Amino acid sequence: MSETMKKFTPRDKGIKLVSKPNDFDVFDDDPDVLRAVLSCGHITDPNSLTDCCKTQLDYGQTEFKCPVCEETWPYDEVRKLAKLTLEEQLSFEEKLGTNTVKNLFDFRVCPGCSTFVERLDVSNLCVECPVCTEKTGNSYEFCWNCLREWKGSQNRAERCGNVGCTIDKKLLKDCPMISLTYFENKKVSGSLQLLLSDCARNTDEENTALAGKVSAESERQQGSLKQADVVSNV
Repeated sequence: MSETMKKFTPRDKGIKLVSKPNDFDVFDDDPDVLRAVLSCGHITDPNSLTDCCKTQLDYGQTEFKCPVCEETWPYDEVRKLAKLTLEEQLSFEEKLGTNTVKNLFDFRVCPGCSTFVERLDVSNLCVECPVCTEKTGNSYEFCWNCLREWKGSQNRAERCGNVGCTIDKKLLKDCPMISLTYFENKKVSGSLQLLLSDCARNTDEENTALAGKVSAESERQQGSLKQADVVSNV
């Protein structure tokens, strides 16, 4: 949630205000609260719109889209209806510029020094950071996919050796639209794929840890059974 609580008042000019429920927050339905009608027709308050757009920027988007209908919102509309503060405007515009550069060119942020690194070989996920390499005196390589320090053999196009690096990108790309019945059957897409990516990574790590626990528990139980057999034979 945005740090500054913002709200609409009857004094806000040039904004179509209504008292209908928030389309982006099922719990925001107070009839005494004014909300804005976006150009796509959906309804929001400044805080929900700010948080929605921040999330899209964090995921590397270069334009703002309605999470319900996926219609694009102009930045000027977002700035006005989200009631962006000067600090928020500067942050939004900086991230928009950064995301645009990253999309135009094959850049990623190095996990070691947070500088932009360009990938010259698009068929190889193993990328060397010249800044970290020069600073440490040793070759520093990271994975283009999971953005962690590289593990395993080089010249790989599918994954590094870090747990949870690989995901079935084709499966996520082809992921169908779904309906969340507890959110009034509103369809969800786009961000869902990004969430699934995180989920896939976390699940891999959790499964690895769980497998270790199961193996240890199995060995413990087998040891207990052997001791029981010895006692019964005595």
